Amino acid sequence: KMEKMVADLLVFYRADKTLIPFESVSVGSLVDTVLRDVEPLARERNVRMRRKGTFPAVNGYRNRLYQVFYNLVENAIKYMDQTSGAQVEIGCKTGEGEHLFSIRDSGPGISPEHQTKIFQIFYTLEPERVSGTGIGLSIVKKIVENHGGRIWVESELGKGTTFFFTLPAAGSA
Repeated sequence: KMEKMVADLLVFYRADKTLIPFESVSVGSLVDTVLRDVEPLARERNVRMRRKGTFPAVNGYRNRLYQVFYNLVENAIKYMDQTSGAQVEIGCKTGEGEHLFSIRDSGPGISPEHQTKIFQIFYTLEPERVSGTGIGLSIVKKIVENHGGRIWVESELGKGTTFFFTLPAAGSA
């Protein structure tokens, strides 16, 4: 676990290091890759995955944007209760100045007192039930912000959770 924590800390530290210019990233292709990569976990936990909306190209770092989608989708699956009808939906609403992405799950939800803390480094919701270092969402937040976007969560206990984040539209300042 310590090795994983050190590795995650290095990722967190490097998340804001910009070494090369942004490139055009097809978010649709990226989401397809994420869905393929999480499919074994989703199948094991009996979670149905689906896409909603049209996914544009954005300017950014493909590997880091992959990490944003992957971390959010994997968390949604890992925290899902083992119930029938469990699903995770990746959505997008395109706009002129920015695109709004969402990762919605039908899981147990996050209580309001935790919603303000989940992006803090080392914060973990259920360490006794779900393994992790508590760094994933802080990495996601840093990556989204370094791409010019913002991220937030909306959740209601017993009714699921949705993570929203924005990214500037290609060509936007």
